[in-house]
Amino acid sequence: MVIMLWKERRSFLALLKFFSGSRCNIIHRLYSQQEGKVRVRFAPSPTGYLHLGGLRTALYNYLFAKSNNGDFILRIEDTDQTRLVPDSLQNLEEMLEWTGLSPDEGPSAGGNYAPYKQSERLEVYQENVKTLLENGSCYKCFCAPQRLELLRKNAIRNKETPRYDNKCRTLSETQVKENLNDGVPFVIRFKMKSRAKPFNDLIVGKTLYDVGSIEGDPVMMKRDGFPTYHFANVVDDHLMKITHVLRGQEWQMSTNKHLLLYEAFGWNPPKFAHLPLVLNKDGRTKLSKRFGNNTYVSHFQESGIYPEALLNFLTFCGSGFEDNHEILTLPEMVDKFSIDKVLNHSAVLDLELLPGVNQAHLIRRFQDQDLQEKLITELKVAVENQYEIKFSDRDFLYRILDLRKYHISNIKELITSEYSYLWVKPDVEPEKIRAITPYAETTIKCVIGYLATIENKSLLSEDLKKDLKETYQQVSGVSWPAFMKVIRMCLSATMEGPSVADMITMLGPSEVLQRMRRAQEILEEG
Repeated sequence: MVIMLWKERRSFLALLKFFSGSRCNIIHRLYSQQEGKVRVRFAPSPTGYLHLGGLRTALYNYLFAKSNNGDFILRIEDTDQTRLVPDSLQNLEEMLEWTGLSPDEGPSAGGNYAPYKQSERLEVYQENVKTLLENGSCYKCFCAPQRLELLRKNAIRNKETPRYDNKCRTLSETQVKENLNDGVPFVIRFKMKSRAKPFNDLIVGKTLYDVGSIEGDPVMMKRDGFPTYHFANVVDDHLMKITHVLRGQEWQMSTNKHLLLYEAFGWNPPKFAHLPLVLNKDGRTKLSKRFGNNTYVSHFQESGIYPEALLNFLTFCGSGFEDNHEILTLPEMVDKFSIDKVLNHSAVLDLELLPGVNQAHLIRRFQDQDLQEKLITELKVAVENQYEIKFSDRDFLYRILDLRKYHISNIKELITSEYSYLWVKPDVEPEKIRAITPYAETTIKCVIGYLATIENKSLLSEDLKKDLKETYQQVSGVSWPAFMKVIRMCLSATMEGPSVADMITMLGPSEVLQRMRRAQEILEEG
């Protein structure tokens, strides 16, 4: 293809175009395959139900892994036992399964590097921290919590960044032994170096945060024998052969700390990519699970949002694609994803756009024959659960979906009060019909006459509009709006809703004829 482009005299510009976009992604894939199989991990803490920010991180890890024929690993970082939320792990795995981001390895999936819960890997951390104690990269710190709190308060009072003063770093062997003999509790700290080297972030570019000049020596192992996040994630990433770490931008300042840990172990670090912050619509506050239940993934599942629509929507505030707002299925996202196109600045997540995205996915589902049948079944189940009735007429449900797919964002909207007349015959009040026009009975009689001729036919809405116009001309003394309002009131007992032609098409001529005759009887009785 390159030769063809060159012969067509597009030369330099054509080559640039050829090697842009998805072609760059192909080159990146080939390069990654040469380096070894790509392995990424999504490593949440089970401190609450999965929310949009966490799902966005999982999605980008999944897209990067699958676009490079790699593995997507789920690891649970539950070393902070004080913040664990019961059943949050179950929710996490269920929501990943629902969205299609099923891990290749994890607590339930298993794998060659199990266990995948950090609380079950304490022996691994204890063994590895010994290495850093023996090579002098770590030390035991016996400072009491009261002293550390005093340091923190003094720093805040002096408008300084709170930091540990590294007091125990200089303890002699004799002092350490005395504290151990006395049973003084201790933590294990890492000797932080200053003058850190910059690293190349795959999204942000060249980055440096000289953590050693700003922070004191960080804790690696706590008094309770559990590791801190910084220590455990470095050890696990190395042992699980993680090649790329994709995580939120809030962890960017910790990366130099992690790189120093890799150096202390003598390990080669993975490549890092820090995803842009997700901001609320105001563009100032960070999206958080603390903003309420409406950021939990389960909320969107219960609201009738399709999983691929939710994933597609999340890419709007991170990109990774040529077109930032293209409607894509998950396989299409994998195929078109390129980390080179991920935004390197904060992005706004406007939840008001989600219904439109969901509608676009609903329309795509309806156009796919297999998914169309699932949609019809979905509508059938929703209606039967809401109204406790049974439907066997597939064509009836099909017509409703076909005519309303551009007017609804999800199936559940079709079982609201606005559309209740579709499923339950409405209670028509004669006073409301007569209030429209004194010629209501004449109107109904003419419409019944017309409907009787098409009772067993299927008509398009456009054909109905034409026929209704001709029927209207047979009624004297009635305006066109009043004529249509009478029909609408007879069919739905309301003055609002879809066009009358659409209502007739959805209900079908036979059902409409029954309702018009019933309205006629009510008027005669009243």
